[in-house]
Amino acid sequence: MNSLFCRGRRAVAIGLLAITALILSSCVELIGQRFIVHYDSDADVLEVLIFYDGVHRNRDHHDQQRTEEQIHEFIRDGNVMLLDWWGHVEVGELADAAEEADRSEAERRVLQHLAEHLEVEALGHARSGPGQISGVQRLTIAEFSTLVDRLDALVAEQLERYVEQPPHSARRTARLLKEALEADHRWLELDGQGLEFNAPIDRREWAIARHKALDGLIDLLAETVDAPEQFQKTERDLRGGMVTLANLPLHYSDRDGELRISIGHREMANTYPFYIRDADEYNEDLVDKVRDEVPRDVNRELALYKVDAEAHPLRDELTGLAEHGPVDLAIRGLVALVEADDQHASAAAKALDSFAARWNEAAHSPEAPGARPEAEGEQRRWLRQWQRWLERVERFPVSYTE
Repeated sequence: MNSLFCRGRRAVAIGLLAITALILSSCVELIGQRFIVHYDSDADVLEVLIFYDGVHRNRDHHDQQRTEEQIHEFIRDGNVMLLDWWGHVEVGELADAAEEADRSEAERRVLQHLAEHLEVEALGHARSGPGQISGVQRLTIAEFSTLVDRLDALVAEQLERYVEQPPHSARRTARLLKEALEADHRWLELDGQGLEFNAPIDRREWAIARHKALDGLIDLLAETVDAPEQFQKTERDLRGGMVTLANLPLHYSDRDGELRISIGHREMANTYPFYIRDADEYNEDLVDKVRDEVPRDVNRELALYKVDAEAHPLRDELTGLAEHGPVDLAIRGLVALVEADDQHASAAAKALDSFAARWNEAAHSPEAPGARPEAEGEQRRWLRQWQRWLERVERFPVSYTE
């Protein structure tokens, strides 16, 4: 039995895993992805910092040259990838896509806005996780409130189609949706730094849909219980998906017959981290290529800015990273400066000590390591403590502004 929210247990289970375990059909794979989203309401511009974490070669593709060509073409053309290659967006093709004959008017208006107002810039590379290479990209969308208006019209258009032939198990919800459409209901609203979707629902139908979604996860595991290797992979993917869900600034309520889904905090930039595949699949085959294509070391530049802002001012395109980016970026760079023991090592160690004191004073978790010890052996232990701190912070990102 189908509904608006659930089209079969198997389909729901696959849908829940789609954001965490889809297999890449290209030569290039990611371990994960992070989106840091900030909306400047005065300028009406949305800024999105994208981290392509753990860039590596797909083990099923043995053509290293083609893999490297794919990275070059991706960066050269200013394209965007959302959660894996299946979400590859060819930015230069958006205008043509808007004019395709089978596009609805609402779809066309959304694509036209993106074609005219979306800008993409490669910022550099960074290290994340246990030393994995990441690409860093910045995209901006001007006149963002207008895009939200057009997305609202697209939602209405899709719902108009849905209510004409609703599944049997969602007939009451379809009736409520039709009434809302006739009253020109607003479906999407900007909510500070977040976005909110709201729609009328039948509470019983919604409860049944949620049950089917959760039950579908059990079905998925049950199908693999007699195949240990497949079961272990499914379990890892589900656990990774749970980390994603635990981190997402996502809230929903179904109070008084109305469903509200809020994405993002109101008062601060939002971090959306996504698990894609297990870290064991990572390899170093593309480290040199990523560095060649996007040579700026983001960790190092942010770290030097922390060490001496006057001597190492940030370029304009990196200010968003400094203000809204993950707290681990500059800290990983500072740790690297200490490990390299170059002319900045002493100042970097002092910057780490200063940061740790402020972090711990504010009672953030996990607790940062104490001051750098004098003994060389103890210093190595101190650096390992920072590496463990970084791994924990990256797994559960925090918003932190000094």
